[in-house]
Amino acid sequence: MKKILLFALVFLTLLSFKTLVDNDFIISGNTAGIENGKKVLLQKQDEIKGIVTIDSVLIADGKFSFKGTTLEPSIHFIQVEKSEGKVAFILENGKIGIDFYKDSIAKSKIYGTSNNDDFYSFNKSAEKVQSKMMAFQQANTQKMNDAQAAKDTIVVNGLMKEFNQFQDEIIGLTVGFPETHPKSFLSILFVDNMFNMPNADIEKIKIAYNKLDLTVKNTKVGKAVLHILENPLENPDNSYYIGK
Repeated sequence: MKKILLFALVFLTLLSFKTLVDNDFIISGNTAGIENGKKVLLQKQDEIKGIVTIDSVLIADGKFSFKGTTLEPSIHFIQVEKSEGKVAFILENGKIGIDFYKDSIAKSKIYGTSNNDDFYSFNKSAEKVQSKMMAFQQANTQKMNDAQAAKDTIVVNGLMKEFNQFQDEIIGLTVGFPETHPKSFLSILFVDNMFNMPNADIEKIKIAYNKLDLTVKNTKVGKAVLHILENPLENPDNSYYIGK
Protein backbone atom coordinates (compact mmCIF):
# COMPACT_ATOMS: atom_id res chain seq x y z
CA MET A 1 0.00 0.00 0.00
CA LYS A 2 2.86 2.36 0.88
CA LYS A 3 4.55 1.60 -2.46
CA ILE A 4 1.37 2.44 -4.33
CA LEU A 5 1.00 5.68 -2.36
CA LEU A 6 4.66 6.59 -2.98
CA PHE A 7 4.24 5.89 -6.70
CA ALA A 8 1.15 8.11 -6.78
CA LEU A 9 3.02 10.95 -5.08
CA VAL A 10 5.93 10.67 -7.51
CA PHE A 11 3.53 10.58 -10.45
CA LEU A 12 1.70 13.69 -9.22
CA THR A 13 5.03 15.47 -8.69
CA LEU A 14 6.16 14.65 -12.22
CA LEU A 15 2.77 15.65 -13.60
CA SER A 16 2.93 18.98 -11.77
CA PHE A 17 6.43 19.61 -13.08
CA LYS A 18 5.33 18.81 -16.65
CA THR A 19 2.36 21.16 -16.29
CA LEU A 20 4.69 23.88 -15.06
CA VAL A 21 7.03 23.42 -18.03
CA ASP A 22 4.21 23.24 -20.56
CA ASN A 23 2.62 26.46 -19.29
CA ASP A 24 5.69 28.66 -18.90
CA PHE A 25 8.31 30.13 -21.19
CA ILE A 26 11.99 30.52 -20.59
CA ILE A 27 14.00 32.73 -22.96
CA SER A 28 17.73 32.08 -22.75
CA GLY A 29 19.84 34.58 -24.64
CA ASN A 30 23.51 34.75 -25.57
CA THR A 31 25.05 38.16 -26.20
CA ALA A 32 28.73 37.50 -26.86
CA GLY A 33 30.68 40.73 -27.28
CA ILE A 34 28.14 42.95 -25.51
CA GLU A 35 29.29 44.33 -22.17
CA ASN A 36 27.72 43.12 -18.95
CA GLY A 37 25.18 45.38 -17.26
CA LYS A 38 23.47 46.47 -20.46
CA LYS A 39 19.70 46.24 -20.42
CA VAL A 40 17.82 43.80 -22.63
CA LEU A 41 14.23 44.70 -23.45
CA LEU A 42 11.36 42.29 -24.11
CA GLN A 43 8.85 44.07 -26.32
CA LYS A 44 5.55 43.52 -28.09
CA GLN A 45 3.38 45.33 -30.61
CA ASP A 46 0.50 47.23 -29.00
CA GLU A 47 -2.41 48.10 -31.30
CA ILE A 48 -2.57 51.65 -29.92
CA LYS A 49 0.86 52.49 -28.52
CA GLY A 50 3.02 50.68 -31.06
CA ILE A 51 6.11 48.84 -29.76
CA VAL A 52 6.05 48.72 -25.95
CA THR A 53 8.47 47.21 -23.43
CA ILE A 54 6.89 44.62 -21.13
CA ASP A 55 9.99 43.44 -19.25
CA SER A 56 13.73 44.04 -18.99
CA VAL A 57 16.79 42.31 -17.56
CA LEU A 58 20.52 43.02 -17.37
CA ILE A 59 23.19 41.09 -19.26
CA ALA A 60 25.42 39.04 -16.96
CA ASP A 61 28.33 36.91 -18.15
CA GLY A 62 27.24 37.44 -21.75
CA LYS A 63 23.77 36.04 -21.12
CA PHE A 64 20.24 37.07 -20.25
CA SER A 65 16.98 35.30 -19.52
CA PHE A 66 13.27 35.98 -19.22
CA LYS A 67 10.70 33.76 -17.56
CA GLY A 68 6.94 33.94 -17.61
CA THR A 69 3.79 32.47 -19.04
CA THR A 70 1.64 33.25 -22.05
CA LEU A 71 -1.79 32.07 -23.12
CA GLU A 72 -0.93 31.67 -26.80
CA PRO A 73 1.85 32.38 -29.33
CA SER A 74 2.44 35.96 -30.44
CA ILE A 75 5.16 38.00 -32.11
CA HIS A 76 7.54 39.71 -29.68
CA PHE A 77 10.92 41.44 -29.95
CA ILE A 78 14.24 41.45 -28.13
CA GLN A 79 16.31 44.63 -28.16
CA VAL A 80 19.52 45.54 -26.37
CA GLU A 81 19.45 49.13 -25.09
CA LYS A 82 20.94 51.75 -27.41
CA SER A 83 20.85 49.23 -30.23
CA GLU A 84 18.77 50.18 -33.27
CA GLY A 85 17.82 46.69 -34.40
CA LYS A 86 15.37 44.24 -32.86
CA VAL A 87 15.16 40.47 -33.05
CA ALA A 88 11.63 39.29 -33.82
CA PHE A 89 10.56 35.93 -32.44
CA ILE A 90 7.43 34.05 -31.42
CA LEU A 91 6.79 34.15 -27.69
CA GLU A 92 5.25 30.86 -26.63
CA ASN A 93 5.50 28.50 -23.71
CA GLY A 94 8.62 26.35 -23.79
CA LYS A 95 12.37 26.91 -23.88
CA ILE A 96 13.38 29.56 -26.42
CA GLY A 97 16.99 30.28 -27.30
CA ILE A 98 18.24 33.52 -28.87
CA ASP A 99 21.80 34.16 -30.04
CA PHE A 100 22.01 37.95 -30.35
CA TYR A 101 24.72 39.18 -32.74
CA LYS A 102 25.45 42.84 -32.06
CA ASP A 103 27.30 43.39 -35.36
CA SER A 104 24.63 41.72 -37.46
CA ILE A 105 21.34 41.75 -35.60
CA ALA A 106 19.41 40.56 -38.65
CA LYS A 107 21.41 37.30 -38.53
CA SER A 108 20.61 36.61 -34.87
CA LYS A 109 19.40 33.05 -34.32
CA ILE A 110 16.16 31.94 -32.66
CA TYR A 111 15.47 28.32 -31.80
CA GLY A 112 14.11 25.86 -29.24
CA THR A 113 10.35 25.72 -29.87
CA SER A 114 8.60 24.46 -32.99
CA ASN A 115 7.21 27.85 -34.00
CA ASN A 116 10.55 29.60 -33.61
CA ASP A 117 12.31 26.85 -35.53
CA ASP A 118 9.77 27.44 -38.32
CA PHE A 119 10.29 31.20 -38.08
CA TYR A 120 14.08 30.93 -38.31
CA SER A 121 13.92 28.43 -41.18
CA PHE A 122 11.54 30.65 -43.13
CA ASN A 123 13.72 33.71 -42.56
CA LYS A 124 16.75 31.87 -43.94
CA SER A 125 14.80 30.99 -47.10
CA ALA A 126 13.60 34.56 -47.46
CA GLU A 127 17.14 35.90 -46.94
CA LYS A 128 18.35 33.91 -49.97
CA VAL A 129 15.77 35.62 -52.17
CA GLN A 130 16.53 39.02 -50.65
CA SER A 131 20.24 38.51 -51.35
CA LYS A 132 19.47 37.83 -55.02
CA MET A 133 17.23 40.90 -55.08
CA MET A 134 19.95 43.14 -53.63
CA ALA A 135 22.54 41.76 -56.05
CA PHE A 136 20.18 42.48 -58.96
CA GLN A 137 19.65 46.04 -57.73
CA GLN A 138 23.36 46.71 -57.38
CA ALA A 139 24.10 45.30 -60.82
CA ASN A 140 21.33 47.25 -62.56
CA THR A 141 20.97 50.57 -60.71
CA GLN A 142 23.05 52.51 -63.22
CA LYS A 143 21.27 50.82 -66.13
CA MET A 144 17.90 51.80 -64.65
CA ASN A 145 19.01 55.40 -64.07
CA ASP A 146 20.28 55.70 -67.64
CA ALA A 147 17.07 54.20 -69.04
CA GLN A 148 14.90 56.54 -66.98
CA ALA A 149 16.97 59.54 -68.07
CA ALA A 150 16.62 58.48 -71.71
CA LYS A 151 12.91 57.67 -71.20
CA ASP A 152 13.59 54.19 -72.52
CA THR A 153 10.41 52.51 -71.28
CA ILE A 154 11.32 49.16 -72.84
CA VAL A 155 14.46 48.84 -70.70
CA VAL A 156 12.73 50.28 -67.61
CA ASN A 157 9.80 47.89 -67.90
CA GLY A 158 12.11 44.95 -68.56
CA LEU A 159 14.15 45.66 -65.44
CA MET A 160 11.02 46.12 -63.34
CA LYS A 161 9.64 42.83 -64.60
CA GLU A 162 12.83 41.04 -63.57
CA PHE A 163 12.81 42.76 -60.17
CA ASN A 164 9.16 41.85 -59.55
CA GLN A 165 10.06 38.20 -60.00
CA PHE A 166 11.97 38.36 -56.71
CA GLN A 167 8.96 39.89 -54.98
CA ASP A 168 6.75 37.16 -56.44
CA GLU A 169 9.18 34.58 -55.09
CA ILE A 170 8.88 36.02 -51.57
CA ILE A 171 5.08 36.07 -51.87
CA GLY A 172 5.21 32.47 -53.06
CA LEU A 173 7.11 31.48 -49.91
CA THR A 174 4.52 33.08 -47.64
CA VAL A 175 1.48 31.80 -49.55
CA GLY A 176 2.84 28.26 -49.80
CA PHE A 177 3.95 28.03 -46.17
CA PRO A 178 0.52 27.39 -44.55
CA GLU A 179 -0.18 24.35 -46.70
CA THR A 180 3.04 22.62 -45.68
CA HIS A 181 2.95 23.84 -42.05
CA PRO A 182 -0.71 23.61 -40.92
CA LYS A 183 0.20 23.57 -37.21
CA SER A 184 2.59 26.52 -37.30
CA PHE A 185 1.57 29.85 -35.80
CA LEU A 186 3.50 31.50 -38.61
CA SER A 187 0.95 30.04 -41.03
CA ILE A 188 -1.98 32.00 -39.60
CA LEU A 189 0.11 35.17 -39.77
CA PHE A 190 0.72 34.55 -43.46
CA VAL A 191 -2.96 33.76 -44.09
CA ASP A 192 -3.86 37.02 -42.35
CA ASN A 193 -1.33 38.85 -44.53
CA MET A 194 -3.03 37.51 -47.66
CA PHE A 195 -5.81 40.07 -47.09
CA ASN A 196 -3.26 42.85 -47.74
CA MET A 197 -2.06 41.51 -51.08
CA PRO A 198 -3.09 43.15 -54.35
CA ASN A 199 -6.30 41.55 -55.67
CA ALA A 200 -6.70 39.51 -52.51
CA ASP A 201 -8.80 36.46 -53.32
CA ILE A 202 -11.01 35.68 -50.34
CA GLU A 203 -11.91 32.24 -51.66
CA LYS A 204 -8.23 31.27 -51.77
CA ILE A 205 -7.79 32.68 -48.27
CA LYS A 206 -10.67 30.49 -47.08
CA ILE A 207 -9.03 27.42 -48.58
CA ALA A 208 -5.72 28.22 -46.88
CA TYR A 209 -7.44 28.91 -43.57
CA ASN A 210 -9.52 25.71 -43.64
CA LYS A 211 -6.38 23.57 -44.01
CA LEU A 212 -4.89 24.90 -40.77
CA ASP A 213 -4.87 22.96 -37.52
CA LEU A 214 -7.51 23.82 -34.92
CA THR A 215 -4.84 24.96 -32.45
CA VAL A 216 -3.80 27.66 -34.91
CA LYS A 217 -7.37 28.66 -35.74
CA ASN A 218 -8.11 29.16 -32.03
CA THR A 219 -5.46 31.85 -31.58
CA LYS A 220 -6.40 35.52 -31.43
CA VAL A 221 -5.14 36.02 -35.00
CA GLY A 222 -6.97 32.90 -36.17
CA LYS A 223 -10.27 34.14 -34.73
CA ALA A 224 -9.75 37.55 -36.34
CA VAL A 225 -9.15 35.91 -39.74
CA LEU A 226 -12.30 33.81 -39.35
CA HIS A 227 -14.32 36.92 -38.50
CA ILE A 228 -13.21 38.62 -41.72
CA LEU A 229 -13.95 35.50 -43.75
CA GLU A 230 -17.44 35.28 -42.29
CA ASN A 231 -18.09 39.02 -42.61
CA PRO A 232 -16.34 40.16 -45.83
CA LEU A 233 -18.71 43.09 -46.30
CA GLU A 234 -17.26 44.72 -43.18
CA ASN A 235 -14.11 45.42 -45.18
CA PRO A 236 -14.20 49.25 -45.41
CA ASP A 237 -13.06 49.56 -49.01
CA ASN A 238 -14.64 46.27 -50.15
CA SER A 239 -11.43 45.47 -52.00
CA TYR A 240 -11.45 41.69 -51.73
CA TYR A 241 -11.54 39.94 -55.04
CA ILE A 242 -14.05 37.09 -55.00
CA GLY A 243 -12.46 34.30 -57.00
CA LYS A 244 -14.56 32.36 -59.47
